[in-house]
Amino acid sequence: MKKIFALALALVLAFSLFASAETAEEIEYVTIEGIVTEITETYFILDTTAHGEVQVNVNEETFFSEEIPFAAGQYAFVTYDGMMTRSLPAQINAIAVNVSRFIGTVIYVDEEPNVLLVTSPVLGDVIVYLPETDSAVNYAEGDLVMIYNNGAMTMSLPPQVAGALVIRIETVTGVITEVGEGYAVIEEHGNIYQVNYAPDTTITVDSVEIAIGQVMTVIYNGMMTRSIPAQISAIEITVEAVGIVE
Repeated sequence: MKKIFALALALVLAFSLFASAETAEEIEYVTIEGIVTEITETYFILDTTAHGEVQVNVNEETFFSEEIPFAAGQYAFVTYDGMMTRSLPAQINAIAVNVSRFIGTVIYVDEEPNVLLVTSPVLGDVIVYLPETDSAVNYAEGDLVMIYNNGAMTMSLPPQVAGALVIRIETVTGVITEVGEGYAVIEEHGNIYQVNYAPDTTITVDSVEIAIGQVMTVIYNGMMTRSIPAQISAIEITVEAVGIVE
């Protein structure tokens, strides 16, 4: 009987040690956030407040939120295993990449709690808590804004979100000088911009297709890369078939 008890106790202790080892080896997931400044097939660069530029390595197993096409200029939340190299730039291996945003018009500004009340065609009225680095005094009723957040929203009426980045939407108009796969280069008073667009970007064109010499008006999120030429991600494009160069 004693031998059976001793064996059972040994098994219990062994299982406990195994369970402790498993717990110790559990991965503690960490989230990092920032602006996407560059994208390649195997990594992208994230400009963060806490760590500066970070190289985010991705592979076929990395999960990307499918809300919108991934593009430079967006504000992204990256989940990784907590391991970061000491290289320059620091590198992490992404488990998931989330970009969540919506567009709305400011209908009320409250400076004391630092919030905006915006109305969105999709979500209706939403209370937006601005990040600490932003202030409600920077906005006015009627402003068209884009709100990036982590995807979480309260079930209150109206719903509330914590804005990670809130930006006014801006426009630029220029003559098309180059057309490529998923982009066009335009010139506006000597300034050159590469306009990136996705298959689901709203594009209104007077002619059959976008061509050199046409005038392109771009609504974009106000974010612009530091590359040459500067790159912007189009939300909506209107192209007028004016002065087309054959």
